[in-house]
Amino acid sequence: MFNKLLYVEKKGQFPLLKAASIMERYDMGIVTGEGFSTVAARTLVQTAQTAQKDEKYQIFVLHDADYPGYNIVRTLRDATKRMPEHSVELHDLGLTVEQVIDMGKDPEEYERSSSIPSGLASLLSPDEEEWFVGECLGKRGKKDTYTSKRFELDDLTAPETIALAYSTLLGGEDADFGSGIAVDGRGMAYVTGFTTAPDFPTTRGAFDTTFSGGFRGTDAFVTKLLPTG
Repeated sequence: MFNKLLYVEKKGQFPLLKAASIMERYDMGIVTGEGFSTVAARTLVQTAQTAQKDEKYQIFVLHDADYPGYNIVRTLRDATKRMPEHSVELHDLGLTVEQVIDMGKDPEEYERSSSIPSGLASLLSPDEEEWFVGECLGKRGKKDTYTSKRFELDDLTAPETIALAYSTLLGGEDADFGSGIAVDGRGMAYVTGFTTAPDFPTTRGAFDTTFSGGFRGTDAFVTKLLPTG
């Protein structure tokens, strides 16, 4: 039985992820938001954890860069009145507003009349608030209407989507910052950035395995990851 679950908001992404052998590479199950609600995903993980108490379960999430996508992450992660004992290790792979901006993508503007959940609004960064809250256009019928921005998973290229799914935890106990990532034809990922963590992971035979904090207490890093992560 899998101890990892990838929750994908868009059903159309499943054939791409299947073709990339994500399930086999990472030994994880994949479910999509269409036909499998966030509550159902939480219940599935909670049931599995109850049945096998020694197993540590993780949820990875791929979602649109809009407020409903962000709310999926919050719903899967946080305990609720209905499930007060819910606790899971969750990894938000994106798509985030910051990632879209870094990619140089242009968001789609649209009008919304639905309200942003109060529990989510307080967690937004300034850029996310600008995108999701937007500007009030006044009343449309009986509801306030706002102009907002979003970027959907389906608007990414296939390599860009796989790069998000390919993400893994990398770093030490202190701050780590990624500045670039590339994937070669063999599925090897190359990540560059800088770290303030003396315990940043290294491998035997690496060019430099010691932390020196040479520039403002940081070290640059270049990390090569196998297709399995």
